[in-house]
Amino acid sequence: ILDPSAPLPVTIAQASPPANSATERKNDDHSFATIVMAQRDRLRARCDAMEAERDSFNCELQVQVSTTESLKVDNTKLYEKVRYLQNYNNKNGPGSNLKISGLNSRHQSNTLVDRDLDLEALEQRYEASVDPFRQFNRSEKQRKLKEMSPMERTVFVVAKTVLGSKEMRTALFFYVLGMHLLVFTTTYHWSHGCSSTYPTFKNHPEHLADFHGGAPESESGA
Repeated sequence: ILDPSAPLPVTIAQASPPANSATERKNDDHSFATIVMAQRDRLRARCDAMEAERDSFNCELQVQVSTTESLKVDNTKLYEKVRYLQNYNNKNGPGSNLKISGLNSRHQSNTLVDRDLDLEALEQRYEASVDPFRQFNRSEKQRKLKEMSPMERTVFVVAKTVLGSKEMRTALFFYVLGMHLLVFTTTYHWSHGCSSTYPTFKNHPEHLADFHGGAPESESGA
């Protein structure tokens, strides 16, 4: 016979909900961690792809720059050949069969030469390459640079690098300004510390003697 006043026994149905909630919470945490890890892996793969794309763009840019430089050299050589043929045509007279359309002078380039070809720039580059004064100036600069001592050459290269661009000049200005402020601040604090210590030595001479390692023997004997 059961006692009516006795408490009811705990059933399995009442004990199972906490275990189920803990399991569900654990499963939710695991699913969140899986989602975050998947997003991290996708982001890492995307970053790797972007880095590879950047490297390919840099390589392509270097190739294009080298190609542009080689094309400039080729255009200068072609213009040199054109100038040679032009002089040869002028020497042979007006009856020559050689025809160089649009390359007779700079004034005729607007009507007879291809618009994609900048004859003025080509002519300037060609004149700079064959100008004896510029070549002599360049050779003299190289000779003077070789005659410098290593220290002078280092100073020249550093000065040319620093003063050659606006950004470097600005950085040098702020660097010098910062160094001056640092020296000024350090000197101010040092002088203020010395001025605050001087009254102590003046009122208590024994501290000054201790500061200098003690009084001399002659004075102590006296």
